[in-house]
Amino acid sequence: MVRLQTKPFYLIPLHDVPFDTFFKFITENRHLFEANHTCVPGEYEEPAVKAALLNSVIDADRKLAYRYAVILENRRMIGFIRLISFVSLHQRSADVRITIDYRYQNVGYGTKALKRAAQFAFNELGFRKLTATALTTNTPANQTLLKCNFNMVGIMTHHVNIEGTWRDVNLYELLNPNNTNEELWTQY
Repeated sequence: MVRLQTKPFYLIPLHDVPFDTFFKFITENRHLFEANHTCVPGEYEEPAVKAALLNSVIDADRKLAYRYAVILENRRMIGFIRLISFVSLHQRSADVRITIDYRYQNVGYGTKALKRAAQFAFNELGFRKLTATALTTNTPANQTLLKCNFNMVGIMTHHVNIEGTWRDVNLYELLNPNNTNEELWTQY
């Protein structure tokens, strides 16, 4: 098997991505979303996708969530990352999710994009911890999290219902390497 080299990519706010680009990504990769949660009727139709883009702007403005598109040099969207902030100010942590186009999986984009997003979350947004989950059966997702220095802290049994079946997920965390506990408490 020949491993392709990853080309340079950018992370840009999702709401800066043209609607047609985002809609194409969603429809081409619908099976990835369906594999990880039960779909709501109409979830992948144009009005729902437009609402998702609008929510991206609103959530970022409220500092509740940040969504970034993974864009190749040729302006092709190959994925997106979501950082969903926990509301509690003293926690300063966020849950991270990544979705990479099936045609660009297993070549290193997920790992590189997740590492870049973690650096951004820690250095620019000031989070002290990121959490992530992956289905216990999703070996590539679990391997990506481990490559990005996330530590598995447990298994949440029967945590997510996908098409009527309760599934287990692994829970991961990554602490900001630039913060110590003392530094965190002196900031308040």
